[in-house]
Amino acid sequence: MKKSNWIIIITQIIIGFSFILTASAGWQAPINISHNPLQDDAFPSLNADGTKIAYMVGDFELEILEIYFVEYSDGDWQDPVQITENSGIDYPPMINADGTKILYEVNDGNDNEICFLQCIGDIWQTPVNITDNDVDDKHSKMNADGTKIVYAGYDGHDYEIYLVEYSGRSWQTPVQITDTDDNISYPAINDDGNKIFYIGPDGDGKGVFLVEYSGGSWQPPVNITDISYDFIHCSINSDGTKIAMMESIQDIYYVELSEGSWQTPVLVSTNDGSHFYPEINADGTKIAYRTDEGDWEIFFVEYREGSWQTPFRITDNDSFDFWLSLNADGTKIAYHGCYEDCEVYLRENTPDVPILSGVGMTILIIFLTLCFAGSQYRW
Repeated sequence: MKKSNWIIIITQIIIGFSFILTASAGWQAPINISHNPLQDDAFPSLNADGTKIAYMVGDFELEILEIYFVEYSDGDWQDPVQITENSGIDYPPMINADGTKILYEVNDGNDNEICFLQCIGDIWQTPVNITDNDVDDKHSKMNADGTKIVYAGYDGHDYEIYLVEYSGRSWQTPVQITDTDDNISYPAINDDGNKIFYIGPDGDGKGVFLVEYSGGSWQPPVNITDISYDFIHCSINSDGTKIAMMESIQDIYYVELSEGSWQTPVLVSTNDGSHFYPEINADGTKIAYRTDEGDWEIFFVEYREGSWQTPFRITDNDSFDFWLSLNADGTKIAYHGCYEDCEVYLRENTPDVPILSGVGMTILIIFLTLCFAGSQYRW
């Protein structure tokens, strides 16, 4: 066999091994999205692909707060744009999946109302009042395409869950979905808008309830966490089959629908400290939450190889990091960190990408040189 053929074979082996060497992967350094040292920037909401963020800007002490919008385009995050301007207090926004609709609550001086913003072309339109009454409407959420909104509203006796739908080019009259004897709160709605979850009393404490649209009507509520725990917040995945929940003693639990029934909740926040307000991604395999471990930091836990893995810290700094938002595939987290002021940050988890490393490239060049030289001779 020719000497050059042997060298070519060896070179191919080296090339193969050099491609196994990978680029730097994992959670990257945080990016300051807001860059606004004169005001507080807080309570971000991230859209599905993680390229658009809505958040609050203003002075919390003076209660002057407006909604801003920022997006990633042309290879960089653009300058934030103010999209509300009023005399009321605009509360934390929620942005829909494609980033063209924003839901928020505003205090008009009398009570809280639900408001809605839509971007048509490149222009954010005039806000629309979804509710307009004499009581506080709160805890609003919308489905993926922004055509269905749920919230907790007062029915004259207690707080119940209401649904508003966009149909016929206008928002319809709110429909009361629940009718209980207790205050219920924190509704969540799945992408299709046919499942509504909420927190309500269950006799032993508070549980997570499901109301499902089936057979042309909303069915009676079902307690899907029928255990003696006190759940006070939930986050659902895209199809409403997997849920991350905050328990009152401040642990994070996970529950899923499997083989037609809801399983027993599983503890996922196995690190020390108290844990708050989880967010679950679209397929229900990733959960992020805030903890009081040290100062306030953000932790992340992933379901792999048949079980939930050990949570690990996403942030580790001297600021208070909280109010996080997770994108659909769970690779981006927006949050606000407060030190001298509050700023909105983004962290991204980049996958392992095979590359030809510097060492591999050097070896390749050497062997290609030998290959060229050896090709002049026979073995």
